[in-house]
Amino acid sequence: MKFLILVLFCIFCLGSNFVFAQSIEDMLADDSPAVQKAAPAKITESSELVKAIEKMVTQKTSEQTIVYRAIEARDWNQAVIQYPKVFESNSFLNSTNGIALFGYLQFQAGLKITAIETLFKVSNPKEIDAVLKKNLSNVIAKEDPAWPMANVKWANSWSDLFDPSVAIWIESSTFETKTIDELVKISKGLDADSKEKSLVDWHLAIKYSLADQSEKAAQLLTLIRKNPNSVVQPDLVQMTAARMLFQNSYYDTAIKQYEKVPKKSNYWSQAQEEIGWSYIRKGQPQNAIAIGQSLVHPAMQKQVSSESFFMMSLAQLKVCDYPAVI
Repeated sequence: MKFLILVLFCIFCLGSNFVFAQSIEDMLADDSPAVQKAAPAKITESSELVKAIEKMVTQKTSEQTIVYRAIEARDWNQAVIQYPKVFESNSFLNSTNGIALFGYLQFQAGLKITAIETLFKVSNPKEIDAVLKKNLSNVIAKEDPAWPMANVKWANSWSDLFDPSVAIWIESSTFETKTIDELVKISKGLDADSKEKSLVDWHLAIKYSLADQSEKAAQLLTLIRKNPNSVVQPDLVQMTAARMLFQNSYYDTAIKQYEKVPKKSNYWSQAQEEIGWSYIRKGQPQNAIAIGQSLVHPAMQKQVSSESFFMMSLAQLKVCDYPAVI
């Protein structure tokens, strides 16, 4: 009986070793299923964009798969780095779709300004592939801050790809050099409650103010305040309105407008300083000192400009507090 058990035990051990050895052999064999699953495989389920790219490229190489896989994995940084290297000897790189694709990859990688400048190298946007065009049109908002920062010129042919209002954002970098008449013409062609309208009217209001046409500037500021989609910060509009009143010697009304700027605003310390200047212009230096004491307090010194100290000193000089002036 003991002999039979021993024999069965040996058979079991030998069988287990054989199975274990066989499983190791299967795992390490070059043609085993496990290794085949882990090995790099050709992409079979490409996205709509990758499929479109594959159709556009006529000179196909195995290295192009690197870019396709990066796009599939949404690894945009890798795609941007590898794209020029993989396609450097391929005519596709400098074609309309090749340039547009590189711009798209840069957009996705967060290089918005560079992407816009790359994309606008395309001479005829209408020739961009429909699938690529669809992806590009959704990748950046029309009011994105990158538009005015990019060194590009708008052409009507880009209207198929981006909202025509993008032209306003691109052109906004030149608004300071435009005349009042030029800005009025642009403003008239925009929707009353659009973001673009508020942007143009803001620059126009500043132009009117500098030209001593405060009434027209005030009318525009009122429109900007009423615009629900205005891109101009309410506190900045408030400050500008107060400054226009100050400019026209309406000091009491200006002070009331300055006081509406909340303490949490980045413009609060500036508003306080300008209240002080209003009191000095009114001939009330003692009130300017009361305002200035908060501004020149050691806790505030890093948040105010040298003008706050000058305003305080001038007010102290007017009340003959010479030691404080020094």
